[in-house]
Parts: sequence; structure tokens; C-alpha cells
Amino acid sequence: MEESDGLFDGANDAMCRPVSSFRGFGIVADVDAIELHFDTMLGVGADIAAVDKVILACTANKQKELMQDVINAINAPIIAGSGKGMITVADDTEASYISSHITAVTSITVSAAA
Repeated sequence: MEESDGLFDGANDAMCRPVSSFRGFGIVADVDAIELHFDTMLGVGADIAAVDKVILACTANKQKELMQDVINAINAPIIAGSGKGMITVADDTEASYISSHITAVTSITVSAAA
């Protein structure tokens, strides 16, 4: 969630996606940010160019550790056998992050498939 003023009053203030739509991580041309890529919500098919993105600000040069923390959280329910639950990666409203290396949600972008 990028929302930080107590109001969900703007486009893309939050995103909740199934783990099955997660495509992976992208490195931003910056030492203190990382992208999470998802299949787009606004299209159908396997349009490789259309991805929804969440950009997270992170501790400088700690992208690898952040990625490990996210993957560990994704795999935890599978390992435990429950396969249920919601994983909160980043919530600026509550200042709650899955990794100690996340400092904020920079942006959420939803892309339409071509």
C-alpha cells in the first residue's frame, strides 16, 4: 500500500494480487529501489510487455536481501502446507514491511495489455 495520509482516495493507493500473478523482480536503475512485477489486471493472455509494478524503496544495495525476504514469505505457507493467507509486502499506512530493508512504497502502476 502506497497510501500514507489515512485516505484511500487516489488511483493505485493499494494493490492486492494472488501469488500466482507474481512474475518476479526488476532492478530499477537505482541503488535503493526494486520493482515487483505482476501479470496485468487489465488485460488477458500472456502479453509479456504488460506488467503491473510495485516499486519499493529499500536500503541501499540490499535488493538481494529484500528479494530473499519476499520469496521466503511466499514459500512459507507452501512449506507449512496451509497454502492460505495474505502476505503483506509493504504497508506505508501501518509502516509495516515484510523486510527490514523496505523503507516505503514508491509507486504502484497498473498497465493495460496491448
